[in-house]
Amino acid sequence: MHNVQAVVLRWTISDYDGLPYELGFHFFIGYGRVASGSLGLRLAYIFGEPNTTNVNLGLSFSKIDLHDVDVEKKGFGPHVGDVNFTSRGNVFKPFIEFEWDFLRFSSIFIRSGYRIINGEKSTITSVEPTNDPSNNVKVERENTFFYSTAGFELGAGISVIF
Repeated sequence: MHNVQAVVLRWTISDYDGLPYELGFHFFIGYGRVASGSLGLRLAYIFGEPNTTNVNLGLSFSKIDLHDVDVEKKGFGPHVGDVNFTSRGNVFKPFIEFEWDFLRFSSIFIRSGYRIINGEKSTITSVEPTNDPSNNVKVERENTFFYSTAGFELGAGISVIF
């Protein structure tokens, strides 16, 4: 797989005077041939007293719409061992973020995390011929979960603070 350069829009709520936490919502697009997008939530803890430079440790959870989930060979019919993946997966990402509030209403952030994707897959376990002319084979599948450690992530951006 190659590097993916996704674009994110995120909305975060925090009350630095009350609790040192951030709760947020995010939407990613631009995964290329990997996925069409993801939508999710994030929760982060702000270390130390909030000031112009903050370090956040957090976890985000997203639903992702994956591409290339049909691995079966078209035109050849189903075969034992062919695999299909569900197009909707789950993304869990622990992350650490450094944020610098360089102006009153904006900040720059750098984030690093590790993305783990899980979902469901089905594997063909049996293909048997039938006497039905509209459906000439009977296919049995075994459904299981898959986990994919998609790898490290590094991102940077500008936040507008309201």
